[in-house]
Amino acid sequence: MIMMGFGGMMLFGIAVLFAVVLFLQDLPQSVQVAKNSLPLSPRQILDQRYANGEINQEQYYSMINQIK
Repeated sequence: MIMMGFGGMMLFGIAVLFAVVLFLQDLPQSVQVAKNSLPLSPRQILDQRYANGEINQEQYYSMINQIK
């Protein structure tokens, strides 16, 4: 009976260790993506907003003239 409890604790410990290893492997990739991404220019932000439908064509061209 005691061995079953110890075996269960050991399996739980292995599962926790496995989860920590997976988390730590993914962490450097997330940090690397954040470091390599350059900030968007105002024109790129405007293009994205227009493509997403956040602004209409009239607003888009008005804002383009303002940032020139």
